[in-house]
Amino acid sequence: MNNSERGSINILMVCAVVFAVGLGASAFLNYYQAQRAADERTQLKGQISDLTYQIVQDHKASTARTSINTPNPTPSGTSFATVTPSVTPAPSITRMLTLKELGISVMASDPVIDLTYTYMPSGGVPTVGFTSTSLQTKYPKCTASFLGLITKHPNGSQVKSIEHLIKSIGISAYYYVPASVECATNPDGMALRAKLMQAVSTTVIGSLN
Repeated sequence: MNNSERGSINILMVCAVVFAVGLGASAFLNYYQAQRAADERTQLKGQISDLTYQIVQDHKASTARTSINTPNPTPSGTSFATVTPSVTPAPSITRMLTLKELGISVMASDPVIDLTYTYMPSGGVPTVGFTSTSLQTKYPKCTASFLGLITKHPNGSQVKSIEHLIKSIGISAYYYVPASVECATNPDGMALRAKLMQAVSTTVIGSLN
């Protein structure tokens, strides 16, 4: 083999090597680019998944806050109990009765709002007797003192056993004497007088001032 033939062979080998290297480099470059594209797609999918998950979580949190802050609507068809407004009772009517002969006053109210008195001193003791207009109208014998009496004594003086101390004011003491004689002639009248005398002995006597 002469020199020209050997030179041709060397050139062919060099070309073959260069071609093989170029082909390998091209194949490697294609593989690298394909792998990089696959990695980018995977990373992009992960980012999209993370973003979707965050959006879902944010929506759940927003829904929960709305449920807490928004009052539940009233279900249709729900019946409510009717609220009846309270009725304020009418104030009790009272009437002041001044017993000027004893220097005191008392308050009369139902059922003895029409209470009357008569000054009737006994044995030098200032005394007033009670009755009521309605009682005396029905039973004319139920005049003064048939609903009880009030007597006035100096403090510390001796009194009868039927006199019950009401209170002391200044140098005087005031006593209540219940009526012991019946004036009504039938059970209804007796019951009425007893009711009125009970009112006198509690509310009227208790208001002495």
